[in-house]
Amino acid sequence: MDKDITEHIIEIAALAGILLGFVPSAQIITNPGMLYVSIGIIGATVMPHNLYLHSSIVQTRKYVQDATGKREAIKFATIDSTVALMFALFINGAILILAAAAFHWSGHQDVASIQEAYKLLSPLMGVGVASILFAVALLASGEYVHGWEEYEWRWRWKGFTSPRRGFTQPQWNGESLAGRTILVHAEQGFGDTLQFLRYLPLVSQRGGKVIVECQRELRRLVESLAGEHRVVVRGEALPDFDVQCPLMSLPKVFGTTLGSIPRNVPYLKAEQGDVEKWRGRLPDAPTGLKVGLAWAGSSKYPDDRVRSVALAKFAPLGLVRGVIFYSLQKGQEAQSEGAPKNMELADMTGELHDFADTAALIANLDLVIAVDTAVVHLAGAMGKPVWTLLRFAGHWVWLQEREESPWYPSMRLFRQTKIGDWDGVMLRVAEALDGLSRKSPKSK
Repeated sequence: MDKDITEHIIEIAALAGILLGFVPSAQIITNPGMLYVSIGIIGATVMPHNLYLHSSIVQTRKYVQDATGKREAIKFATIDSTVALMFALFINGAILILAAAAFHWSGHQDVASIQEAYKLLSPLMGVGVASILFAVALLASGEYVHGWEEYEWRWRWKGFTSPRRGFTQPQWNGESLAGRTILVHAEQGFGDTLQFLRYLPLVSQRGGKVIVECQRELRRLVESLAGEHRVVVRGEALPDFDVQCPLMSLPKVFGTTLGSIPRNVPYLKAEQGDVEKWRGRLPDAPTGLKVGLAWAGSSKYPDDRVRSVALAKFAPLGLVRGVIFYSLQKGQEAQSEGAPKNMELADMTGELHDFADTAALIANLDLVIAVDTAVVHLAGAMGKPVWTLLRFAGHWVWLQEREESPWYPSMRLFRQTKIGDWDGVMLRVAEALDGLSRKSPKSK
């Protein structure tokens, strides 16, 4: 962005903040970091649902860094559009963007600044919503112990994607389960369930009986997990239990830090009979890497239009020699687009009826390449090499400015370096795939 334009953004934002009464002029003069508040206010007032509003904030931050050379003055936030859209339906847009801007700190693990923003915003928007966004910022920065604690506020937010269940049984806090039965219930999306199923063996080690409630599409996979547990599909009658725990509260129970993430990978596997069936379906010639592709998540996800990508964008991958591609894409997105002309893409997804079927197909592949959707969590949980394609402001799970994930040792992250720039991502992926293909004995 041209510096002159950036200067105008700063001036307008500062003026807006002062006129609206949210930011005292003295604070803007003495604390350059307060400008993010003004930018959030004016941006939200004019276009509260604009996913790319944070581009101006990012560019402003870069300009201030160049001009001052003082990192302590660079407290301009990028807006995580996932958080933005999740809450935009339920609270005032201006406060929403203000909060998202305040809490998602563009790669700087500045916990003190996040806490300062939390104190500033709590009176404006309520402790509950502020705490949820506070948690997202902490988790994205790798501050897990504090982040998991704050993440429990999600159950007090009426618009949360998984409403509180209202169980009369108390929530488990990690004590011995000897002689008792615990219900561990999945929440949020398929990917969330797949990622945090790794904690079930740890629960089993505390003694007692374990009941797992999950989505129907995941039932067979959950049954493949190590340990003694009974699986119940969400919506079915629940057996008796003494205590309960949401699946994504288990990291808090076990005090998970970046260094103590359970790395019992692979912890999910396909049924051997299904694996053999798919092995017979795929070409048995010992040439060519077999690579699975998924380019879209559920269209119901609030932020899907920035995490998903058109299949046509994968065209550079089709130019790589020695690769056979297989579609892992389900749903309407799989039917709406054809493969790029230069890509050989086999589509057998009509035979995939649940995630256990998908796991069996993945077990026969050499690599999975996909956007941030359940497929990457499944491949990662199976220990399969997987390359995850991430938008500019990614989900907190993937942390910041990393090319690897502490959750999945076999995963490599390819992030957008500019907002909406999938072309750049695909060129880097194609280059990496070409290198992998050249080294593979299958391609020789």
